[in-house]
Amino acid sequence: MDLKAIVSIAPLGVVAVGAIFSYATLSASAEGNSEDIRENKTQIAANSTQLQELDKKVTVVEMQLQGVADDVADMKSDTKTILTLISNGTRRVPTE
Repeated sequence: MDLKAIVSIAPLGVVAVGAIFSYATLSASAEGNSEDIRENKTQIAANSTQLQELDKKVTVVEMQLQGVADDVADMKSDTKTILTLISNGTRRVPTE
C-alpha cells in the first residue's frame, strides 16, 4: 500500500471511529436515562401512596376542626344565655 492509499482511507477511518464513539456514548446515555426513568416511576408511586395517606389525614383533621368549631359556637351561645339570665336575675333583686 502506498502513502496515497493510506491518506485516502484515513478520513473514512476517522469517520468510522467517530461513529463508533458516538454510538457508544449515545447508548450509554440512553441506558442511564432508562434507569433514571425506572427510578422516577418508583418514586412517583411511593409519593402517590404518601399523598393519599396525607389526604386521608387532612380529611380527618378537617372533620375534627369542624367539630371543634361547632362546639365553640354552642359554648358561645350557652355563655350568652347564661350571662343574659344572670343579668336579668340581678335586676330583679330588690334594693334595700
